[in-house]
Amino acid sequence: MTLFLLLYIVFFILVAKKTNFCVLSNPIYWLLVFWTMIIGVFLTSGILYKYGYSMWVWLYLLLCAFSFYLGLRRGHRTQVGIFPSSKFCFPLKAYCIMGLVGVCMFSFDYIRLNGIATGKGDANISLVGSIGSLFVPILLVLGLYLNARSIKQNGKFNLVGCLLVIGYSIPCMINAGREAILFCIIGMLCLYGYNMKVNKANMQKQNTFALKRFILFFLMATCVLFLAFLVVEISSTRFTDNEINVLLSKYDVSMSTLEEAETWGPFEFLYYNIASYFSHQIPFLDFTLREYDGPYLCGCFELNIISRRLPEFMGLDYNGVYNQLEKLYLLHGESFSGGWNTILGSLISDFTWVGSIFFCFLCGFFVAVAQKKLQLTLDPRYATLVALFCLSTFSTIQLGPFYQTQIYGTYIWWYIFFRKEETKRI
Repeated sequence: MTLFLLLYIVFFILVAKKTNFCVLSNPIYWLLVFWTMIIGVFLTSGILYKYGYSMWVWLYLLLCAFSFYLGLRRGHRTQVGIFPSSKFCFPLKAYCIMGLVGVCMFSFDYIRLNGIATGKGDANISLVGSIGSLFVPILLVLGLYLNARSIKQNGKFNLVGCLLVIGYSIPCMINAGREAILFCIIGMLCLYGYNMKVNKANMQKQNTFALKRFILFFLMATCVLFLAFLVVEISSTRFTDNEINVLLSKYDVSMSTLEEAETWGPFEFLYYNIASYFSHQIPFLDFTLREYDGPYLCGCFELNIISRRLPEFMGLDYNGVYNQLEKLYLLHGESFSGGWNTILGSLISDFTWVGSIFFCFLCGFFVAVAQKKLQLTLDPRYATLVALFCLSTFSTIQLGPFYQTQIYGTYIWWYIFFRKEETKRI
């Protein structure tokens, strides 16, 4: 697995360098980054699962990829309408305060009921924290937008925007999570790619941007490295010797894997964390594809915030999917080192495998339309939306972007800020 990770990192860095880092603002690049990761780690981790090796799951993945590609083609050929930026405005400071108040409400409520850095599975939250969490995504949207606007107008990141982006990750750090921190890293990298596109569109000013680009890259790299350090630090508290022992006792792990993990020295925990974190998605997806036969919730599994509030007689509670999977685990004697069968597994639970392929087409279409608008205008509004698409690609290897409030909430607030005219074709 070590060799794969080295080749993987070098390859994607070279791809980014080859495009002068413009590709960092392309959601397709980030999709390839994360799906290559889970496929590569699954094949090289040395953790042996019963599922994941059948031709059906690989054929299914190819069909989904092809459907997504067709959606991209269709989206790029679609005529798009541009809503003039001069016709929209919203109270920026008021929304910033709302987002900060939301962070304070959630943080206070979480610490009051759980303490700091408590595992997510044991977390309790009251109505105060739930309401606060609805406003937290404001910080990410406004942070990305302020940075994109500053890049377009001044060729540099915005300090307030960076602080808002970091503020968005505070609730995640408090409950020992890592996803929001990773979203911040991807968002900042995406905006750096946007900066390179803006510079490319202003070639006549290229020399005057040289020093700014160096300072920009240095500040961005410092911020990204700091956030990456936080991810590793949190991983050391989330994946201790106890978790490693459970992993080794529960699964058949090759001897070469044990020896390779020892070569990581003090970062041995990180080796097992990566192997556990990224190796189970393909087997779990294969299991879902071949064994799961209902219930199908018509979107209510992915949109669990709605289904959990529906009357029980409707049979659309997302817990019904988990209960069925638990029965299938016992029936087939299988278990996984994580609980993510990717967004495709979620869509299978909602619309069957046939419906999930159709939704891949829709996702490709939406991404292409947003990219086309950004390409035509380099408008900070569209840069913000594309950045949200880019950071959402990580959630595609979990349970999907609309499974968690912290992700899909950003799209709702983007819609509110930039009016419904912006989303008529997106």
